[in-house]
Amino acid sequence: MLEGFPVGEPFCCAEVVTNSSEKVIISYLICETSKQAEADTMVKNNIEVDVKVKCIENETTQAQLAGDIGTTKSYVNRIIKKQEGVVNKTFVQMMEALGYDIELTYVKREKC
Repeated sequence: MLEGFPVGEPFCCAEVVTNSSEKVIISYLICETSKQAEADTMVKNNIEVDVKVKCIENETTQAQLAGDIGTTKSYVNRIIKKQEGVVNKTFVQMMEALGYDIELTYVKREKC
């Protein structure tokens, strides 16, 4: 995890950005998409920002990620840009009918 960033909360604060290029990129991504994340959507995560931040944290490009999972970089980009395609629409509708929003939580795997 990158030091100085709030956990689980969108933010847009210039004072948390240091000379670190990773923090600048992450801050930019979060600032640019925070309005979208605040919209009243069933899936509360911003999948595009989540994937981009995890790629930065793991020092991996989307092209490398695509290669790791045996697909193309353009397909990876389409998946993360099309947020409603990541979570099954029927599942979202069921949770909505039951009065729930959906939040995805990412847990780093421990290396064996």
